[in-house]
Amino acid sequence: MHPYNHNFVPHRHAHSSPLHIAASLACIFITAATHAQQLAFIDATAQANLANITAGRLCFADLNNDTRPDAIIRAIEPGKPDRYRVFLNTPREPDAANALAFSFIEHDSNLPTPAAGDCLVFADLDNDGNTDAIITRYLDVNKATADAPLRPDRTGYLLSKGNATFADLVAPEGVTPATTAAIAVGDVDLDGLLDLYLGNWYTNYGESNDAFENQLLVQSRDSEIAMTDWTKPGMREFKSLTWLGCDSRGGAPAPDDCAGRPTYGVMILHQFMPPGPLRSREYTDDKLPPAPWLLELNYGRRANRVWRVSAFVSDLEPILLTAGDMHGEPLDPKLPASYQWAFGCCYQDLTPDAIAGDADRSGVYPDWLTERAKTDPRFARETEQPFRTHGNTFDAAVGDIDNDGDFDLFLTEITHAWAGPSSDRSRFIVQNTTRIRDSNGAENVSSRFLVKPELSVDRIPRDPTIRNWNQGDLFAELADFDHDGRLDLLLSSGDYPDDQRLRLYRQQTDGTFADITPYTGLNNEGSQQISLADVDLDGDIDILVGQSFNRLSAAQIAGRTPTVKLYLNQTVERRRERVRTQLPLAGVEQNSLTLILQGDPTRGCTTDALGAIVRVTADLDNDPATPDITQTRQLIGIGGHAGKQHEFLIHVGLGSAISANVEISWPMRDGQRSTSIPGLQPGRHTINQQWDQPDAVPEANPDTGP
Repeated sequence: MHPYNHNFVPHRHAHSSPLHIAASLACIFITAATHAQQLAFIDATAQANLANITAGRLCFADLNNDTRPDAIIRAIEPGKPDRYRVFLNTPREPDAANALAFSFIEHDSNLPTPAAGDCLVFADLDNDGNTDAIITRYLDVNKATADAPLRPDRTGYLLSKGNATFADLVAPEGVTPATTAAIAVGDVDLDGLLDLYLGNWYTNYGESNDAFENQLLVQSRDSEIAMTDWTKPGMREFKSLTWLGCDSRGGAPAPDDCAGRPTYGVMILHQFMPPGPLRSREYTDDKLPPAPWLLELNYGRRANRVWRVSAFVSDLEPILLTAGDMHGEPLDPKLPASYQWAFGCCYQDLTPDAIAGDADRSGVYPDWLTERAKTDPRFARETEQPFRTHGNTFDAAVGDIDNDGDFDLFLTEITHAWAGPSSDRSRFIVQNTTRIRDSNGAENVSSRFLVKPELSVDRIPRDPTIRNWNQGDLFAELADFDHDGRLDLLLSSGDYPDDQRLRLYRQQTDGTFADITPYTGLNNEGSQQISLADVDLDGDIDILVGQSFNRLSAAQIAGRTPTVKLYLNQTVERRRERVRTQLPLAGVEQNSLTLILQGDPTRGCTTDALGAIVRVTADLDNDPATPDITQTRQLIGIGGHAGKQHEFLIHVGLGSAISANVEISWPMRDGQRSTSIPGLQPGRHTINQQWDQPDAVPEANPDTGP
């Protein structure tokens, strides 16, 4: 009997070879030898069979259950309707013409025809082991001129047939026809079934500030999938999504902005903040799991929101939100079951006293704009009311950037020189958790989110006479691209003509972030949606990214067509080349851990295990005299702007460590919610939740070792 509670399925990496012909590699690795720690990527789009595709929206997902990330791209073709194209990641033997050990082979798909504003994501909605499709429709129902009818005409899901094709769309009852612009997928009530959180935009864009309210569709099932809208007033489980201080739902947003806000991104987060104090006894993990949170990212200079899920057990009073930082009131403790989950009527608004890109609520516009308006009325603007002094938030990246055990945020914002100082800019917002024991010995945990000036990634000209700058930050993600144990920032910017592009900020040893884009091989102006995966199964993280020339001048576009790009990370390849040529290995970190998590629905966990928390402790410099470092990851999977989706994996850089201790917290209500794995060696491993079956510790994968 193996002593550890887990069941592993180790993966051998696909055979890997240098990705370009010898002449190209020589140039790359000479550079690597000179700048040992520099990140490098190769544009492998053509070699991988993805050349000449124009698209802004795309994602990775495993559609055929081979644990290889497949590519789904919304292709834009002149004179034709957009269409979804599916490319299966297929192993191949490298040859003289193409050194890649894989290729994306196009697969006939029966996915719906996309329309403007739609989102398409993929997850195992029915827990049968196959990846299903979920599509949201952007329905501008109040538009004066009706759009052509869509088929299907509603948000819904398409169950997988098991061969990367799908059944007909099923539209859940109760979905509000709305300008749905974002979707998150996760298990909100931790019952082992995936739920959908829909982010909606304006009710009538350009005519008013009103917006549709967002919807949370919670799954229940006997034999078939059923979705319940927990955001409807009067729902016992939800207590309705009312905002404190609002007499009714709906109505004009000013001055308290208590109704819907135009949402461009939504996320379902686990262990996002401490659970808050209990009225009767200290919170302990063996009593109930940490509650999920809903993150709402809003446009139109409106504040973002965080919604808290409240949890109950029969012998405990309801969890309350921390006084001061949160708004809260007790919910009905009279519950019929031993415990159950419910939403409270409480929320935390991302305002200056909690989380925000800045504390400026002046709403003023620049003096130069006011002067210009005297001769050009188009620029005349009144000072904004406080509810419109926030940001145009599109996306969020979530990760523990300082390895202190709690999750931090990076918010992407679109802002302009003319918008004034109260328009939020893209920011790292760092969580600071404090633990204090009171006179009775109970531990009080509280968190604050701080904006640290030294973490700024602003690209604003220093010359104040430059008044036409923009920051069009659309998507972001945190990942350890160089395996040094520190998360880096990938920022995708577009839609404006002043050098908006894909940028990579490498985290430095002092915790700051340096823009290293010009030296990485990444070159994508007008950058759009990003999706991350280990495409070639070599242990480092690769990038798929869309492109648009929206708002670029004819001169800027001349001779170019926007195209999808696949960038393959060369961190592992550089290490292998140094071993082959017997060059010094110092400074070229190569080890990493890639975990594919498989939940067990019979034990109350979704098959995709979205929401799992993984803590990896390792000696990153392989020096017994220095302390080990614990890195914390969360499997978010689907969430952010426009249904941002990456390969469902946990990736952790190990530096020079030769093994790591892994703790997995599975997203579920009860039972054995954690798995401990000591001494796990670098490589790519599938870990399923059948912890009561014996197994052996996986052997190291030689493709990731020195």
